[in-house]
Amino acid sequence: MAITTDDKVLGFRDIPRGPHFLWVQQPRALSRCGYWYITKEEAVVRVKQWDSYNEVLGDAASQFEVRTQKASIGTIYTQLMPYDLRHRPPNSVAPPTHLPSSLAREPGFENHPPSMWSQLTKAISEPFLRRVTGKRTADTWLVDSTDCVKGDSNITRNHNTASKAYKTVVGSELDFLFAQDVKDLRLLDSESPRQLAVDTSTRIMQQLNNDKAPVAQDDIIAELQFTFITGTHLGNAACLEQWWHLVLMIVLRAYRLCILRPYLCQNLLKTLHAQLVYTEEYVEPPQRDKAGGPGHFIAAGPSSERLIYQFAPQNRRKLRKALEQYKRRLDEILAPQGKKLAPEQKEVFSAFTALETWLWRHDWDLRADANDWDIGPDPAMEDSDDEQPMIVDLDENGREIGLVSFHHD
Repeated sequence: MAITTDDKVLGFRDIPRGPHFLWVQQPRALSRCGYWYITKEEAVVRVKQWDSYNEVLGDAASQFEVRTQKASIGTIYTQLMPYDLRHRPPNSVAPPTHLPSSLAREPGFENHPPSMWSQLTKAISEPFLRRVTGKRTADTWLVDSTDCVKGDSNITRNHNTASKAYKTVVGSELDFLFAQDVKDLRLLDSESPRQLAVDTSTRIMQQLNNDKAPVAQDDIIAELQFTFITGTHLGNAACLEQWWHLVLMIVLRAYRLCILRPYLCQNLLKTLHAQLVYTEEYVEPPQRDKAGGPGHFIAAGPSSERLIYQFAPQNRRKLRKALEQYKRRLDEILAPQGKKLAPEQKEVFSAFTALETWLWRHDWDLRADANDWDIGPDPAMEDSDDEQPMIVDLDENGREIGLVSFHHD
């Protein structure tokens, strides 16, 4: 839920078990900050205080303040906002007016917000949050719009003195598992199915089998989940960039993972599915031009106006191509198994089929023989800033195959 609060909102109560993310933005401020935390069986009172100077929801000014607030919890409990706003007290903040259009028609987690949130965050754990933020002794993990990747000297060098002081209040240097060192983007740009990208399953297996710093399967899923939520809600560039890297360069290129680690593979696909639905249905709805007419075209597929696509417009097109290629490779690997498929591998196939079906309902047909490119231009396919060359196929007239056609027979 996203709500606008005032001084009367003292906090939240009845928060269920599991990972949660609470983010705050001061009106008209450019930056946002948020806390990741994990609730357990026992009741815990967490006390935070808004720092208007640094625009940060930070720790209370003193331990005396913390003790005072905790001691008064019985008195103010009924004044706290309930986690489930459907059971909010009278005269409290009203729930959002926009509800996902999928609520009436989508199966599974798409029509059940608690299940959606679970699919988006369930692999995130306290050990993961300690590692990725570098905050080993915390029990709530503060992240911010300006947090950068660990060791990113370019970002650190460009910060002015005020920003460095600000980072001492907020700061996280995010420690990701997968470095952004894969360079063959041009293979994902190829319009030809003959151009196959390198399989990254080996790279994932190296992480899992690392004797010095072993990584659990859930840690890889958690990185995909953490970067998406933190990037989407805080507009954090480091997380958005890492999420795209994971999706395009790691997850959708780990073709043999369906055989090597079917549990991991199916959960990465389910998470990606939830993220695309969440982006389309639960983030602010786009303002599309529905009037039509000359020069006005509605692009099919997930909306290019969402933040995740606006961050790198050319990646929306690459996402479709990567999904198409992933479908082909998955069919090539699993189809020959026939009835010999293990139950876990069937789950992988089911997870991708569910994602493919949702995309089909949003006008992305991933089949190799699909011919659905004559629906109007996609703004996200224009003005690409890629520096890599792109391999294309030409027809008998010397024109690039796959371009939008405005000719109607």
